[in-house]
Amino acid sequence: MSHSKTDNTGALPRSILAGAIVGVDNISRTVALTAFIFGGALSAGVPLALVLFLVTNVLATCVYVAGRALPAPLFSSVQNAPVAVLYPAILTLSATGEPTAIFLLLGATAVASGLAMTAIGFFDLGRFVRLVPYPVAAGFLAAVGALLARSAFGIVYPGNLADLVADIAEQSPEALLPMLSIGFAIVLGLSVWLFRNTGVILALIIGLAGTYGVFSLHGIDLAAARDMGLLQPRVSGIVLPSAEDLSTVVTQLDQDMLQDILPIVGAATVISLFGIMLNSAGAELILDRDIDSRHGLVRAGAVNILTGAAGSTISYLSASTTAMSQQLGSLGRAPIWSMCALTVVAIPFASDIYNFVPTFVSAGLLLFIGASIVKVWVLDQFGRLGRADWLLSLTIVVVSILFGMVTAIGVGVVAASVIFAVLYARLPVIRSTSDLRTRRSRVDRGPAQTAFLDAHGDEVAIVSLQGFLFFGTAMYLTAHIRGLLEKSGKIHTVILDFRRVSRVDASAIATIRRIELLAGSYGTRVVLSEMNHETNRDIRRSYLSLGPNHILQTARTTDEALEAVEVEMLSRLEDKERHESATSALDRITGDPAVTKRILMKMSREQVAKGTRLITQGHQSGDIYLIDEGRLSVLLNLPDGGTLRLRTMAEGSLVGEVASYAGLKRTADVVAETDAVVYHASTERIAAITGEDPVLAAALHRMVAATLADKLDRTNKLLGDAE
Repeated sequence: MSHSKTDNTGALPRSILAGAIVGVDNISRTVALTAFIFGGALSAGVPLALVLFLVTNVLATCVYVAGRALPAPLFSSVQNAPVAVLYPAILTLSATGEPTAIFLLLGATAVASGLAMTAIGFFDLGRFVRLVPYPVAAGFLAAVGALLARSAFGIVYPGNLADLVADIAEQSPEALLPMLSIGFAIVLGLSVWLFRNTGVILALIIGLAGTYGVFSLHGIDLAAARDMGLLQPRVSGIVLPSAEDLSTVVTQLDQDMLQDILPIVGAATVISLFGIMLNSAGAELILDRDIDSRHGLVRAGAVNILTGAAGSTISYLSASTTAMSQQLGSLGRAPIWSMCALTVVAIPFASDIYNFVPTFVSAGLLLFIGASIVKVWVLDQFGRLGRADWLLSLTIVVVSILFGMVTAIGVGVVAASVIFAVLYARLPVIRSTSDLRTRRSRVDRGPAQTAFLDAHGDEVAIVSLQGFLFFGTAMYLTAHIRGLLEKSGKIHTVILDFRRVSRVDASAIATIRRIELLAGSYGTRVVLSEMNHETNRDIRRSYLSLGPNHILQTARTTDEALEAVEVEMLSRLEDKERHESATSALDRITGDPAVTKRILMKMSREQVAKGTRLITQGHQSGDIYLIDEGRLSVLLNLPDGGTLRLRTMAEGSLVGEVASYAGLKRTADVVAETDAVVYHASTERIAAITGEDPVLAAALHRMVAATLADKLDRTNKLLGDAE
């Protein structure tokens, strides 16, 4: 008890500290993003932008986690990715010299993205966004990272890399700022590599302390540092746009300018949709929780519409800050309130913080963020994606650098369409859905156990899959499983039958992980069965956790999975029902122990050794057997000399009734699977009972008829489910 108390006592301070670290990280990224957008001639817009962006961080996070619909801790923040796409439009509008034009651009894009998010969430259209192949989506995000890094480099150096190399060789002062920026980006990378959770904060401390230490050592005051370009132009109070400013901007927006800007706004909106969907998927994996993307999209959309109307930029869920908080050991909503409190306290001092941060620190931070995005979505995917998929992602990045993001999105959409057209013929992925009331293992059981499994059969769902499980079909599987769990509310096992699945791709494996998280929230396990060699290999080398004690489990065959879950369910029966016999089976059918005793007295009780053949395939015989102990196997002889197990008959089961009634030849062998005890009624004995004792004959025929009717009913239901 004392150990538990200690853990709980330490959780709150740890969570508060984690939130504070996230807050500092958010503030530093916001300062860098503001410098990126409003640097140089537009610096008059910095104070207002800082306040808008920081308020947006707080509001977006609070709205996102309000109530209990979404797990905590989750963090939202203004995003670099859409701004990187917008940067060509920002450069175009900067020619006006009015920060108001930039606020209009950012706000309009945020409102457009908010409307798109709200519509997709409200009408549950997220599945259409997920139809875009994973390599294409990864290429889009990697392209954003490349554009961000390139644009950040452009802040501190107007030339290209070749020019920089020449300036370095000539020891030109022009090379100082870009070299410091690149050096700081490298310091950030090393810090994050060494101190994953706090690396950015430590690097910022090193960068700031080192800079001001050098200033002090060489007697450089702040004014001189600004003249050298080491600090941004000083900013002071907030300047709110006036009606005259708005009018001036609107009059300067000619048709040619709008034709250049509007496609870029559309591209930024598209990127924001991919960003929030992929960040949601990443946060699910980080928190090991299912996230309702519909709620998240609607809430993020509402925030973007509201903040965009005020001139702020796009915000949505941040998987990276959520991961940082999680890895620092935060729990619940305490880190959220800690982050929000720190940010609110920092807002009045935002301009002072901005004035204090060196230019190369902001540029280096953006370089690092851009390079990190490229690393995550391209470099790290090299061993995870197929070669063709990876080259497609890389192609999108190259196109974005050479021709712009609008063209890159066009290339991605075309590629996605081609891929989807090629694979479309493999739909649908779900062949059938059934439960234990209709689909059972190959073990025939006595009437008491059969009745119990029929009564509780809806606790197990069997979903048969088919075709190629890829990005375009995997999402339907998640929706189908979600529907089953929500509708039933008591399913404890879902068996996914992969017998007809040819292959799975990376998106399908990610979908299985989503199903794992979804099932975990319902206390349900998922059994993957009948996987072929390639599918089994792909799933086992992924990040999925498989095993008897995990939510995700595997079975060689669906029949083995069904038998295992049946045995587990039957353990809930009382001993007398769990261990059936010929007597208990007949008692249940006849309802009269006296009649049961008389029937068994008319049958011969026989000890059968393991391996003994009771019925031979092709023979003409009307004998029936009622199992008292042990098991019998029904085996089909194959043309190649092998055998196929059709059924296993357990205690209380009747064997041979079909041929006995129909007068047909035996269609399979019946062999003792274990040492067994059976009650045997030969054709002659059945005929004698029929002639001598009509009451007993009726009871015997009722037993046979009940067995046949149960098998026929189950077959009809199974065929109905398969249609």
